[in-house]
Amino acid sequence: MEKEEEKCDIYLEILKVPFNSISFQSCDDVIRFSQEKPDELLKQLLIERQYSLALDWITLNNYNEKFSSEVPQILVLKLLDNDIPDFESAEKILDNVETNIVLIVIENLLKNTAEFTVRKFLISYVISKNSFQFKTLDIWALQQELMGIILIEEVCLKTSDKSQLLSLVNQPNLIIEQWIMNLKLACVDKGIQKISSILNSVKCKSAGITCNISRQEVDCLCWEHYYLMVEKYAVKALKLSGTQISIHEILIAEDCEIQFVMPHQVPSKSDWQENASVNVCPVCKIAVFSIFFRKHHCRRCGRVVCGDCSVFRHIVEGYGDDEVRVCEFCYRNMTESLSWDNDHLVNIDLSTEEEESDSAETTSISTNIGWYFTTDPLHNQRLREEFAFDFTPSLSVCHSLFTLHKDDSRAALAILNLCHKSFEKVVDSISLNLHTVDRYYVIKIINTLLLSAKVRFGKILNLDGVSVCEYYKQWSNWVESLLRLNLVGLLPKGTLNNVLEIGELMRLQLLQQGGEDLLLKNLKQEKISLKVLRDKLIKTENWDLALEICTKEGFDKYGVWSAHGVAALKAGDFKTAREQFDKIFKKTTNKNLNTKLSLLEDIVLFLENNEFKRDDEETTPESPLDTHSLKEYESNSSLLIAEKNKKEDDCSLFTSLNLKECDYYIRMYGSHQMYLQFLFRHELFQESIKYCQQIMVDEALFSECILLSSFKSGHFKQMWSAIDDVDPKHVWINSLIHRVYRYLNKYDHLPCLVEVQKILNDNLTACKTLLRMYKADSYKDLLLRNSYLKEIILLLKEFLNSNLVRENDKNIDQTDLFYKCETVECEVENALNQQILLTDAQFYLTEFLGNLENSGVDFKSKIKLVRELLKDRDPRVSNKVKNLDFEVPTLFEKEDRMVICVILLCLDTDLKSNLTAIRELVDKNCLDAGELLSLTLQTMVKTEEFQNLSFVIESILSWNYIPDSSIIDCFRPALTMKGISIQEHIVKEIAKYLTDTKDKLNIYIEVGFLKTAFSEINNVGTIETMERLLKAAEENEDKIVIHLCSKCTIFVLPFGLLLNINIDI
Repeated sequence: MEKEEEKCDIYLEILKVPFNSISFQSCDDVIRFSQEKPDELLKQLLIERQYSLALDWITLNNYNEKFSSEVPQILVLKLLDNDIPDFESAEKILDNVETNIVLIVIENLLKNTAEFTVRKFLISYVISKNSFQFKTLDIWALQQELMGIILIEEVCLKTSDKSQLLSLVNQPNLIIEQWIMNLKLACVDKGIQKISSILNSVKCKSAGITCNISRQEVDCLCWEHYYLMVEKYAVKALKLSGTQISIHEILIAEDCEIQFVMPHQVPSKSDWQENASVNVCPVCKIAVFSIFFRKHHCRRCGRVVCGDCSVFRHIVEGYGDDEVRVCEFCYRNMTESLSWDNDHLVNIDLSTEEEESDSAETTSISTNIGWYFTTDPLHNQRLREEFAFDFTPSLSVCHSLFTLHKDDSRAALAILNLCHKSFEKVVDSISLNLHTVDRYYVIKIINTLLLSAKVRFGKILNLDGVSVCEYYKQWSNWVESLLRLNLVGLLPKGTLNNVLEIGELMRLQLLQQGGEDLLLKNLKQEKISLKVLRDKLIKTENWDLALEICTKEGFDKYGVWSAHGVAALKAGDFKTAREQFDKIFKKTTNKNLNTKLSLLEDIVLFLENNEFKRDDEETTPESPLDTHSLKEYESNSSLLIAEKNKKEDDCSLFTSLNLKECDYYIRMYGSHQMYLQFLFRHELFQESIKYCQQIMVDEALFSECILLSSFKSGHFKQMWSAIDDVDPKHVWINSLIHRVYRYLNKYDHLPCLVEVQKILNDNLTACKTLLRMYKADSYKDLLLRNSYLKEIILLLKEFLNSNLVRENDKNIDQTDLFYKCETVECEVENALNQQILLTDAQFYLTEFLGNLENSGVDFKSKIKLVRELLKDRDPRVSNKVKNLDFEVPTLFEKEDRMVICVILLCLDTDLKSNLTAIRELVDKNCLDAGELLSLTLQTMVKTEEFQNLSFVIESILSWNYIPDSSIIDCFRPALTMKGISIQEHIVKEIAKYLTDTKDKLNIYIEVGFLKTAFSEINNVGTIETMERLLKAAEENEDKIVIHLCSKCTIFVLPFGLLLNINIDI
């Protein structure tokens, strides 16, 4: 009875439920429907959320077995469909139900329940169990739905936004993308944080930045797709349209207005107005397009308009049923309205939820237009094609998007790639001379992004990535500097393209895709280009940039400092010049080292040749300040600085600014030699001598900088006068003079040495030095030095006329005289007188022979011949003669006197007068007359000059210096010279001067004239001569002479031989 009453109560409760699809008039209708259609009744109860009533109804009718799977479902719904859902109890119910029942329960609940709370719990339960029992469920779809539910329920708190996103619950990727497009980046960040654990379990087959993603994966949300989405819109945020015009170069034109008429047909995209042709919005006439103010196209007329004038949406033919962007003018024409239609304007607040407004993203931007996805793929595709951020390029938006990137390595590479593309646009605008991009702003974007990439690479300790960032930053800074200085044209052709190639190869190496060899080649080419750029920057006086290039690339900085210093010097900016040159030069500690500093020499030369005026002096047009410029130099500032350096001025020897600077540089960086040369150039002779005393100058420096310089410039007397003034007692100079002698003598500075010796009254030493100078390889050249002989004679006479000879007669060593007299016992005075005579003789000899050479006579071959003959005759003089091979003989060398005599005897002119001089030489110098005759004959035979043969022989023999027995010895060398054939009459001419007939016969035999010898045999008184002749004939195979000798009969008579010759003819 109680059971029936309970049953009746339950049916009454069911009767009271306001079902939508069924209706009951009475309890009988309920009972009947329950019996006929129990499944339908249970379904309707669940739809109306009558969970307790459904459970009571099942229990009352014993439907527990029939609805075994529905019971847990109802229990779960009952626990979850409350203000405070009991997830823990619901989970326990599912855990205690059989496995097959749980699967049915979950499938039914997911199929029939739209409540986010229930679906979220069920999907989370399935994913958390990850059991084989749920293999029939689409886990991937459930993951996507769960992420969609979380994004809508937990992230998006505005009701208006939730309603729009409900249709996208199964496509969380569209939710994220829509938020990105509408710059709700805080929502994106919060949503990714909440679903990151789910994303970690979502499998995505694609990998890599440029991978191909299948349609299913594109419609899903996974890490890969999320990263691609972020990178894609980060690029869009920095979109640099080739038609955008730099803010600094906009020209507003076209003052006249032309009435626009909307075309009858919708233009295709290819017929749209070109971006580059429009600078100002044609609708409002106010908006000026720039890198910050985007251009948009009206889909109806194809014109380029601004964003504010194209906020309208309308259905346009060719674009389906979607409302697309149109301009105000076309919208009015299509709607026949002259006012704004606010129904077509969608006001979207791009900031985050109200409670987080204070900490909202700084990149959030409010606009009048929102971008919304639907479940229609075609609509979504057109929306993506049409989408663009209203203000691009936007560094803040791009940076904020990359902050959403969770993979540091991939984000850094993506940023690097974006920087490369941006830099490529800058390069293109430079190479093509286009002004469609604000290069400075783009470079600023690049540098900011590079910093972000560098930080990310640093986090993962990728030093190679950091290096690539530094490379791009370095070049972007250089390009910016060149652009600001208007010097980008200095870049060698192809340099920036090479930079792009290097950057691309570096990024490939980060991805481990090779290219090492090509990278090295490009880097080598870059080095060459940078050196060229550095040189051009130096020429244009852009020192800082040139120095920066040298620093970064490891080039030599001295060239930049040097050029900067020289330019400053030319402009008169002495302070800057000193600063730059101080970096180059090192203060010399050992100033005795004469290091070659060509730059220092150039500095001194410039300063010496240019005068700089003080402020109180009138600057003439010829002043270097008017002819040179330096960018960093403010007019005449260095002159003020120079005036302030009074201490340096007081210490300086000079009054003019340029010479004071010279004095500074040489004292600071130069050597003693350079400073002495500087003082000498400005005729500061006493200061030069004082400086020499101060530094304790050595003989080499004193000789080179003082003596030789003054001698060559003609200031020798003035310099020596300065020495007398500084050192009147010659104490200092006497301590130095002997070393100076040795130095000048060693390095053959003989003219200067003579002058020093003459000033010091060292006449004999001066004569010796002059004699050393009296050398030449021809007499015509020696004739030019004949003045030395006159000077020697004057010095010797002056020495003789002084009392020095008498006072020092006993102390003067004969060996110290420049010519030692042959008479050892002679006194010094006699020796000097003899030397005067010999010098005078040499003077006239040189004059005579020099004039002959000038007239065409050549003595060189004869001199060489005679010297060779002397070497062969007397090996002892071989070395002495060898040293004279390249000098003509003079009377001052004993070995040369014989040569001179032979040369004079072989002359055709003035032979008689020459013989007198020759005999005097022979007498005074004890020359061997026999040797002289022998050498003369040999020379004549060698040269075949026999014109004066008889006269020479007769003249020398007439001196009676040669005994008759020695005459043949004088003739024999000339007549028996090897390799020379002498004519018979020449031999007879020479032989006739032999007094002994036997000597004649011997000469004929030795020479080989056997017939002549046979004809002379009758006068010979010995049989040995005949035997010798026969033997010579047999050796020479002279058959005639042999026959003659064999046919003759010899009778010995008291007076000689009598030959009885019987010859058969």
